[in-house]
Amino acid sequence: MSVSTASSWQSYWQQAKDKNVCELGGTDHPAIEQFWHRFFRDARVGAKNASGCPRIIDIASGSGAVFGHLYSVVDEARCYPVCVDLSPDAVNAVVARWPAVSGIVADGAALPLAEHSAEIVTSQFGVEYAGIEAVRALLDIVGPGGRAGLLLHHRDGAIYRECADNYAALREVRENGFVEGAIEMFPHAFDVLEGGARAAYEETSRNLIPAFRDMERIMAQYGRHVAGGVIRQLYMDVNHIHSNLPRFNREEVVGWLQQTVTELDRYMERMNSMCRAALSAQSFETLTVDLANSGFDLLEAEALEGAGQAYPLAWSLVAEKVA
Repeated sequence: MSVSTASSWQSYWQQAKDKNVCELGGTDHPAIEQFWHRFFRDARVGAKNASGCPRIIDIASGSGAVFGHLYSVVDEARCYPVCVDLSPDAVNAVVARWPAVSGIVADGAALPLAEHSAEIVTSQFGVEYAGIEAVRALLDIVGPGGRAGLLLHHRDGAIYRECADNYAALREVRENGFVEGAIEMFPHAFDVLEGGARAAYEETSRNLIPAFRDMERIMAQYGRHVAGGVIRQLYMDVNHIHSNLPRFNREEVVGWLQQTVTELDRYMERMNSMCRAALSAQSFETLTVDLANSGFDLLEAEALEGAGQAYPLAWSLVAEKVA
């Protein structure tokens, strides 16, 4: 994972501690919940007549979605769960929510885990960010007779398409100079409010009009909820501040806009990284052939369909290492 991508995700999880950060549609679809319930049931995790407590390692855990599904069907005492993520904030949040989970901060491309060190290995929309080799390396962790359950981004899927639209819309916002134009205009607007000359304000406000209209075009083209509604909210906030300027502070407005530039760039990088991580049909087929040739029985390898979705949600992969 690149440095810029890693920092954008770390920023995301830092924010996730304090507020509701944008989620992608489809990631909580009932079909995904059903996949994990089926996976843990078939792997006999928590079954009364199951032998021992399996070690379950979830790679690129993020918010711990897999553990949410696990603990909806299994008692905490019936397994040894471990979360692995590049972000310390993500790991800390998972461990705080589920104290039975152990946490490891590590890149999916360089896992500090021994071969055959887990009975069950999982990942939901995570390990593929580190590349297809990281997916293959993950499977080395599975011990003989153990299982891997993966949900991977689908290059022609619904989530991929949402990410692609988000990225395209955000890129157009950054290219039209809307935020930079507002940063240039507002100090002159405050000068006028304090009795200064109007010429600079009038020039910069005129310069902002094309970008302002382009924001309207972007929302019409991609939908007002594109990028989790961030673009629409930015448009409305700038308009609201401009219309109610006496109620605001110059430094706070400019500081907010400067931070907005950083957050938009990070958001755009996250969307781009999701698109880059998605597997094509050919890449997924190659992966399944590699697994079959390296001692795994493929129990499920297909596009995960969701009711009400025109496109697949993910690639679903369940494999058992031959004992």
